[in-house]
Parts: sequence; structure tokens; C-alpha cells
Amino acid sequence: MRANRPYFIYRIADVKFVQTWKRLVKLYLNQPTFYAAILRGLFAGEGSIKTGSHSSRILRLAQARRKKTFEKIFDSLSLTYTFTKKNRTYSFTHKNNWDIFAKHKLCDLHPDKRIKFWNAYSSYKEEHYRSHFIRNKLYNLLGQPRTTERLAKYFSRSPARIYDVLSAKKKQGKVIN
Repeated sequence: MRANRPYFIYRIADVKFVQTWKRLVKLYLNQPTFYAAILRGLFAGEGSIKTGSHSSRILRLAQARRKKTFEKIFDSLSLTYTFTKKNRTYSFTHKNNWDIFAKHKLCDLHPDKRIKFWNAYSSYKEEHYRSHFIRNKLYNLLGQPRTTERLAKYFSRSPARIYDVLSAKKKQGKVIN
């Protein structure tokens, strides 16, 4: 009744077949080469795409409980996620997660989700850094003297923004001219 289009569910009650199926699932869950394909199938069945006001975009994967095997797959694909017990979902935010989903075409198995994903993904206008990204990354770059203009080009930000971060570090005594 709740489906958009008719579908069939096949139930197989043969004990030998179920045992063979479980062995196959364990075998493939332990092979990293199949992680993207496994996640593609999971997302087709249990995934959702939430787009809201103010350009909020969230990819979600519904699960009743945290699953170590799924988290191993997420970690191997370099996805950053949060699990909310109340909502029973894994949530993927930030553009770098969307880039990974696009690269591996993880939303392309389900036709409706594919359209919604690519519409939301193409609506990104610019790259945003995570909180304190520039501040944390500066330490690695300041092994040798650099100008604010050169750092601004590296981070694709204005020299004024880089100066703000550097002046805060200078007040803390962590950076010198």
C-alpha cells in the first residue's frame, strides 16, 4: 500500500539455501573490494536523502542499531558519519561525503534517489571547510616562512581571513612574524 509502484518480495524457506546465503554474505562483507557495491545496495534499500531549507543536505542510512560491519565499510571509504539512536540513522553531512557518494555512484541503484541525489549534489556552489580547518592546517604549512597572500591562494580564501587566523595564533604566542 505504501509503495510508489508495485513490487514483489520473494521469501525462500529452504534451510540449505539460507545457510549458503549467510556464508556468501560473510565472505563478501570481509572483502574491501566489494564495500562500495555493498553500500550501494544498502543505500538503495535503507537510504534516504534529506534536503532542507538553507541548503541543508543530509544522506541517511536507516538502521535500528549501530553495526560494526557497516562502520568498517564507512571508515574504509573515508566517510564521516554520526549515528543517532533516537532517529535510528547513520547521517552523512558535508560535501566531502557527498563527493565520495558521487565518486562511487552509491545512490545510482534506486532511480528516485539517483535523481534527488544528483540534483542536490549539483546545487553545491562552493567548497566549505569544516570548523577550524584552516587553523589546524596552518601548523603543517608554517615550517618555513610564508606570506598571507601565498597562504590565501593555498586555502582559496582572502588574505584578510588568513590574517585573522594568524593574528589569533600570534596573540596566543604560537606564531611569530
